[in-house]
Amino acid sequence: MQKKQLSLLEVFALSIAMVAPTGAMAFNTAGAANMAGINVALAFILGGVGVIFTGISFVELGRRIPGEGSAYAYNRRALGEKGGFVSGWALILTYITFTTSSAAIVGNFLNVFLGHFGIHGPIPLYIIVALVLSDWLSHQGIEFSTRFALTLEIIAVFVLAILTVIIVVHGGDAGNTSAPLNPSHGTLGTLGGGMIF
Repeated sequence: MQKKQLSLLEVFALSIAMVAPTGAMAFNTAGAANMAGINVALAFILGGVGVIFTGISFVELGRRIPGEGSAYAYNRRALGEKGGFVSGWALILTYITFTTSSAAIVGNFLNVFLGHFGIHGPIPLYIIVALVLSDWLSHQGIEFSTRFALTLEIIAVFVLAILTVIIVVHGGDAGNTSAPLNPSHGTLGTLGGGMIF
């Protein structure tokens, strides 16, 4: 048996980095705001509650169905071999599209960021650089990549906390109001759209 390579804190950090709350805040906000409108804050709060319940469900399933396999194992137990097979492949495709879409987001972000300094390069080049860098990081070992992800997440949470304080202190055009938390400013459809975006 190989000695455990990650501490409990590092496993927790890897889980947090995978869910990437700062990534969601940075890249999904525009789409969520487009769907939920003024209720985007409420959509994020309710979406966060949904994520917590999903996490609790996975913890409970992990206790009752021992072994590896995640969604595949759970759905195989509940839906049979075919259901497990389909969900296992769906999870693999999710990881593949997550990687490529994350690289595309980083490429677009770099294009906008560097554009502020007058540097304009092809977005596909930035995407390739992001993919090569992520490949290099993943080959540095699980301990290094986990600590790197945790460090980035701590920095991002710190920056978002500062940004949140600035926004709350300055308020919007109408100042600070509870209007974004009032569901009567939208419909269940727009609120739900903002939650899943």
